[in-house]
Amino acid sequence: EKKAPSVFPLRPCCGTTTSETYISVGCLVSGYLPQPVKVQWNSGAITRGLNNYPATLQQNGLFISSSQLTIPVSDWEKCKEFKSEPTVQVMQASCGDEDKQRSVDLVCLITGYTPQEISVQWLLNGNQQNFFQNNSTPFKEDGGTFASTSKVSISKHDWNEGDSYTCKVTHPATGSKREDSIRKCSEQSGDSSLKIAIQPPTPEELLITMDAKVKCVVSRMESVESLSIKWSRNDNKKIIRYESTPLINYDGTFTVTSTLKISPQDWDNFKKFTCKVEHSDLPFPIEKWIIKNADPGRDPTVYVLPPSDMELRHNGFASITCVIKDFSPKDINILWKKNGENIQANDYITTDPIESRGDETYLVFSILRIRKTAWEGGATFSCVVLHNTTTKRDIKKTRGKK
Repeated sequence: EKKAPSVFPLRPCCGTTTSETYISVGCLVSGYLPQPVKVQWNSGAITRGLNNYPATLQQNGLFISSSQLTIPVSDWEKCKEFKSEPTVQVMQASCGDEDKQRSVDLVCLITGYTPQEISVQWLLNGNQQNFFQNNSTPFKEDGGTFASTSKVSISKHDWNEGDSYTCKVTHPATGSKREDSIRKCSEQSGDSSLKIAIQPPTPEELLITMDAKVKCVVSRMESVESLSIKWSRNDNKKIIRYESTPLINYDGTFTVTSTLKISPQDWDNFKKFTCKVEHSDLPFPIEKWIIKNADPGRDPTVYVLPPSDMELRHNGFASITCVIKDFSPKDINILWKKNGENIQANDYITTDPIESRGDETYLVFSILRIRKTAWEGGATFSCVVLHNTTTKRDIKKTRGKK
């Protein structure tokens, strides 16, 4: 009895990366009778790099054989058909005290797409505007897809108007159009209830300064006269604490922060710290406690993007962008260094962590402003990410590149 073969392609997994210059693909031919079979690649046009393996008789009485083709990785990259639509997220610097800033940077992160050709357009209230866009060169993610950023700077006055800014991304290969919008953080109103939050030590305190603190923040108080904040710890060690001067908020309410000094070892040993708050606005005392999460979470993936060619051509200053993604929990610190020396915090802007869509990880940008002459002079800039551990990524101008 004759039986036609079934043919299956054998290929590397999508997103597989390799340091080798050649890669192997295969063709599995199974379930046929009788033998032999003739296997050709590209209708017989390919004659080099072939390895045809002899047929093997299976227990079901049918034959199986395979053919392997070794090709340059560059050829494989050209002919892959894998396509993926982009994900788009827009971020800005945190809505804190921006009195010293004349402009606001908006950054659009475009991830997870392939192939790498995209177009990016910024809209104001849904209408096209001639923004000066600083688009990075796409970089390859760990999964083999591409990611890039697009940045625009707008005046603080325009930002305060509350207009909506949209990053619209078109990906021709998949025919997809994706967008995300952002506007000035709205002032919270209508909620007059007193709020209590307890905050863990920062990664910088735990990994660099070794001066760890736990904070209890009491906000939205009409008065601080009846406020009482007390600390306790489950190891009964001495309490070393201090309170901030009451901060007057925009709406006339008060915020007070009580800080408990601890050691990094206390935190790493899962000691429990409790903040007890009493106030006339509360029907009864409220306790908040905190302890280190036993789940270490996920370490961040870090990319550093150089200044764009357009920015270097038109400005005396340039931007280096550090993209920190896929991490949890969200507690993180970002520092910058130039030739190994710390850079002042007012020379860079770091966004608040935002939760990535689809999972419980977070995403952060940090944008460093440098003089063009420093970049052209070959200085090395480092993005230092403090999370569960310290991650550092360096970047400098490639020699010979203008």
